[in-house]
Amino acid sequence: MKNINTNQKDWQKQMEGCMRNEEVFILITENEDLANKLVSGDNRIGLIKIIMFGGTSIVGVQGIASLAAGTGIMALADPEPVSKTVLAVICAICIICGCFFVYRLIKYMISKKYKFEYEYDGIGKTFKVKATPA
Repeated sequence: MKNINTNQKDWQKQMEGCMRNEEVFILITENEDLANKLVSGDNRIGLIKIIMFGGTSIVGVQGIASLAAGTGIMALADPEPVSKTVLAVICAICIICGCFFVYRLIKYMISKKYKFEYEYDGIGKTFKVKATPA
């Protein structure tokens, strides 16, 4: 059983990997809204927004989006046609990778193939949510 802390920089990727491999895992979070939405399973759109944009560091979707935006802006500002093309290609690759990552994670969240329950409703502001394949 793997423990995934939302304070880690790649928690979304770890969560998606566990779901892809149908592993049991525990998500440790300080975000009460995330924990409640996982357990209730009612509002999947709100949950997907938290997963995509949640977290304390710029990784996963946020990192890919920032790299795509940065290279896109540099491509527009660069006067050289060759480097402009290279930057545009890098931007396109980032967008494609980001879309694929988001698609995989959303696919698992919408399919409801996982059951989430409080293993331990934390002391203070820490919540542990146990995820098991349904």
